[in-house]
Amino acid sequence: MNYHIYMDESGNTGEPRYKTDKQVWNWGEQEYFGLGAVGLPEEAEASMRTGLLELLQSFDPALGTDKEWKSKASSLFNRNLMEKVIHLLIKNKGTIYVDITNKKFKIVHYFVDYCVFPYYLEEDSITNKRQARIEMANKIYNSWDDHLFARFVDLCHKGLEADDNLDAFLIFLGDAEKFLAKNNYAQNLSAVIECVKHNESYGLTRKNLMPIMDHDNRENPLCFSPNVDAYLNIAATMAKRQSRSTSSIQIFHDDQKQFIPALQHWTHNLREQHGLTLDAFTPLSSNDLLIQLSDFIVGKILRVYRDIVSNNAHKRETRELMKVIKPIIAGNCNVVSTRYEQLRFYSAFNLKTCLTPIPVPFNNVI
Repeated sequence: MNYHIYMDESGNTGEPRYKTDKQVWNWGEQEYFGLGAVGLPEEAEASMRTGLLELLQSFDPALGTDKEWKSKASSLFNRNLMEKVIHLLIKNKGTIYVDITNKKFKIVHYFVDYCVFPYYLEEDSITNKRQARIEMANKIYNSWDDHLFARFVDLCHKGLEADDNLDAFLIFLGDAEKFLAKNNYAQNLSAVIECVKHNESYGLTRKNLMPIMDHDNRENPLCFSPNVDAYLNIAATMAKRQSRSTSSIQIFHDDQKQFIPALQHWTHNLREQHGLTLDAFTPLSSNDLLIQLSDFIVGKILRVYRDIVSNNAHKRETRELMKVIKPIIAGNCNVVSTRYEQLRFYSAFNLKTCLTPIPVPFNNVI
């Protein structure tokens, strides 16, 4: 059996940057990023496309043809349409998977992983260190310093190959230690500073000291873009789920010229180094009906997420959509954010937080 995965994103502003002149981060109102995927057996795809077009045109004759179907479009049939879309996916043995990332938390997460508890100093069990990292990231998130983390982002983009950059990184680590002490986080970074200063003596290259860097189509560095990590999570998770029953898996993604080189590279890496059954990566126009379906689903779920974590009283539209999307949140939604936001989000659905789930086809009608 051949299997097709269609992906699209919501809330994309590219690589995080701090605008020093305006004292703001470039994500503006898009502090959260979502990537959605719809998976279908190839033999069910024609039926899904036909049924989806008929469904859309029953609401608006222009939808799916003359009028692009976008999640941000306001309408009075959001719940009704979402409900019917999910039913149609169930009928065609489809799978939905969504990955949501808090962009600010992602920067903090990398800071903790490379500056506070770097992998090369791990001595405790992985489980204990993982928990310590999570706790530290949550604490730092709440005491965030724009200028300090803007320096970290800038250093990651520049790399440490130049001696001046390595010296700047050492100064940064000293300032980071003061930041932690100021906020009463008892964490001595002297061992990290020692390893950075004498990296060769410890068998470390300078590249080992920073997050893995990708590049966009213009060779600009990509270290913190949530697009790549979200893509890797969805591609690997869905491919592992389908590998036993699938001879070929093809991924179709909305054509994003900025990120396509990195995504193609990682698709090849997942296939060659991790043995996943990913046969092709194909950029598609945003006009493709199944790309629009992914956009609609992830956009609506991301709206629900933002409303839940930022408001005590949820909007009526949010409450209505929550009833419909709960099966997706319960089994096929991964959230990369603070513990507070995760608890707030999942508890709104009366669900417990859990590890990244394995996506499975829906088997119950909503």
